[in-house]
Amino acid sequence: MTGEYVEVGPAGTITTSAWVDEPLDSHPLDRPFAWALIRLDGADTDLLHAVEADNPKALAAGTRVWPVWRDRPTGHITDISCFAPEVTKIVSSVRAEYRLQVGGALRVFLEGVERGVLLGSRCEQCEKVYVPLRLACPECGNTLPDTLELPDTGTITTFAINNLPDPGLPRCRSCRRTSCSTGRTSP
Repeated sequence: MTGEYVEVGPAGTITTSAWVDEPLDSHPLDRPFAWALIRLDGADTDLLHAVEADNPKALAAGTRVWPVWRDRPTGHITDISCFAPEVTKIVSSVRAEYRLQVGGALRVFLEGVERGVLLGSRCEQCEKVYVPLRLACPECGNTLPDTLELPDTGTITTFAINNLPDPGLPRCRSCRRTSCSTGRTSP
């Protein structure tokens, strides 16, 4: 040993861990936790410490952890209450409400839909027809002066499946799903 001190951490990476389902009175945490070997950033060896997590699967080798400090530090290793996994994602229920305010070509297109007519526009240069109606060609940038009434048939070229529930859809009176084989939907 050279007597030189090297700053390490404070974060590190779990190299291995052992889950404790039922902590003992002598353990550092009173809820399920893991003992883990943690390689602090900049260190060549591992530190054994407690890691707080919801489940053992959250503590695989390679998981990044950060120290959870005690309220009143004393300058001792016990200032670290435990380590906790780095937050890499947040799971939250999200509700998005959209209020579409349209103008220009989209307003004209939607007014056509309201009348039961599909409106598109044709580019004079590349001769492509765009639906919904547009004011400029995305291919060549020319203005699109022609508005066309289009037939109510066509070919599906792509689609997407949305697995998020739409609160605006009618629900079945029996099972409360938006799609049901009974067909007993309520507005």
